[in-house]
Amino acid sequence: MLGVATAMLFCAVTAHAQWRVGGFVGGEHESSWDEFLVIGADARGVVGAQGLEINPRFSYFVRSGETRYQADINLIKPLVLATPYRVQPFVGTGLAVARFSFDGAGGSETKVGFNYIVGGTLRTSGRLIPFAQFEYTVLNDAPNNAVISAGLHFALGGSAKPAATPAPKPVRR
Repeated sequence: MLGVATAMLFCAVTAHAQWRVGGFVGGEHESSWDEFLVIGADARGVVGAQGLEINPRFSYFVRSGETRYQADINLIKPLVLATPYRVQPFVGTGLAVARFSFDGAGGSETKVGFNYIVGGTLRTSGRLIPFAQFEYTVLNDAPNNAVISAGLHFALGGSAKPAATPAPKPVRR
């Protein structure tokens, strides 16, 4: 699974140069306060002419008693609004691979699942681009998780603006 994700990422990198990379911090819904924190890395790269973005993402869940991390490969669609605002909303979906390692009891398990994503990117004139998102992950034979996070991307080469096609001009009658 990770081999396929790596191949997809490599193809996307070579196909287009408009990439943003960065980190995020967030929290998992319904966790106790001592096991709430989630940190990670997030990247976005435009694929194709439709404004779709490939989104490799790595999350580390700060926990006591277990080690948990998740690798995702998502497809993000920026939404085009009739009236552009400073916030560019997006939706997405993708694949998740979660790894759980249990301290003391020993053993570990790997689970696969799907991500459902909604969020927004703040339009800026510079290379630093803030974003926030809600990601709900449905894993097989494991508790589902809901993570809300905020982060900062740094634009690499190309344009620093999030990928989105311009809104169509209104038709006058």
